[in-house]
Amino acid sequence: VMGTFAGIHNGHKTLLDVAKSFKHKLLVMIIENPQDLPMSHKKEYVSLDIRLQQLSNLGIEEVVVLKFDDVIENTDGKTFVEKMIKDHNIVKIAIGSDFAFGKNRSMNARMLEKDYDATVVKIQQSNNVKISTKLLIESVELGHVSFIKKISPFSFTLNERVDANNHFPKSKILNPHPGIYAVFSIVNTLRYWSVVRIGFDGDNEVIIKQLQVKNAGFDATFEFRKQIRSIIKKDQDKITEKDIEDCATYLKNAL
Repeated sequence: VMGTFAGIHNGHKTLLDVAKSFKHKLLVMIIENPQDLPMSHKKEYVSLDIRLQQLSNLGIEEVVVLKFDDVIENTDGKTFVEKMIKDHNIVKIAIGSDFAFGKNRSMNARMLEKDYDATVVKIQQSNNVKISTKLLIESVELGHVSFIKKISPFSFTLNERVDANNHFPKSKILNPHPGIYAVFSIVNTLRYWSVVRIGFDGDNEVIIKQLQVKNAGFDATFEFRKQIRSIIKKDQDKITEKDIEDCATYLKNAL
């Protein structure tokens, strides 16, 4: 399967399901740094480790991670495909209908289908809008994290280091719109319901009621499920008891 897989959405899942039907050993090619691609929006949706975990959750056991660099950028499409086929003993290819690659995007899905044993999978849409990484990013930046689950198998997810005061810094990747969010937090493989505040000034906070961590920070994976309210003024930039109650009610019903 060939693709960027910058943000795994329903279009990718359909592509993978088609590839699984071939009954061959499945190999997925992804790009390590999709934000550096010429046609990208220069933003990373989620980290590489999260993407790899999500592919694993979809049953993908073998992934080739390619770093987009000057060599790949200046390799024509045909040379690139034939090297992949030779290096990985590929007998059949699955690709999305809008995918193009090689120097100056010299190879596209239809050309691949014509010259090789390739299956082209149509793009997926939501309300007549193409499901894409761009749509995922725009939804997060607007705070519409609940919409993500309508177009992706996975919630928007961040891996962060939380300090002893339950604060964590602005993400180096992508930040939701300032607001209060109902979030499932995974700490030491255990899953907790929690409240996350994405603040104006990059000072973010999490409250995990069931987790008792004193005088020490911890690593957490945050799965954003719903924006409880947007923060548009400085005096709103705090977690209230009502926020905690609203998050608890929503997440208990979401289990």
